[in-house]
Amino acid sequence: PTPPRAEDKAGFVTEKGQFNYSWLEMGRSFRKDFGLENSSETAPEDDRDANGNRSNRLQHWKQAAEARANNKVVQRADMPGRPYLYSRAVPPNRAAGENADKKYEYFVLARDTQEGKDNPGKYVNHIYGLTEVGGTSVLLLSSVPFEEFGYRSDLSSDPLPMLTYRVLSRIPDFVPLGGILLGGVWWITHRREEVATAEAQEKTTEPHQKGRKQ
Repeated sequence: PTPPRAEDKAGFVTEKGQFNYSWLEMGRSFRKDFGLENSSETAPEDDRDANGNRSNRLQHWKQAAEARANNKVVQRADMPGRPYLYSRAVPPNRAAGENADKKYEYFVLARDTQEGKDNPGKYVNHIYGLTEVGGTSVLLLSSVPFEEFGYRSDLSSDPLPMLTYRVLSRIPDFVPLGGILLGGVWWITHRREEVATAEAQEKTTEPHQKGRKQ
């Protein structure tokens, strides 16, 4: 979505300074934190979280769905920072592959880094966990490379469940083929045994038949 633009190129004036803003797409983990995963659409009214507290997932889903239907932005006053959210349906031509089960896209309005302050020299120019394995619930900043204290830098941006899905989704294609192949092997082996048994019986009956004729 198009981000809001301030009349002044320096950005909007706020209590903490002057900033511009952009929409960032939320990963699976963040959608879950906001109660916007697909399962929230059918969550019961009295749904509870792991601690037994009421989750209000269904209410959050309905709030986002209503804003989506009217192409509007919604503010989540219940979340820290009172973030603004925007959602839209995934176009049919993109609902394939790793996005096959993705119904909607969700974006959160985030403050742009001020020009000249994107890397003050104290931190590595990367937020670890923002894109790794689809985005995590914990984001890390560091003044030394993340590899130095054990974090991998070669992780895919694909969510981990998608790796399992790609394998499991192919199993139905191979099971019938494997069954046919094993059935064919069994038939050939069984047929060979029958032929060998029949040939052995013929060899044992031929001498008896010749003896009787003499």
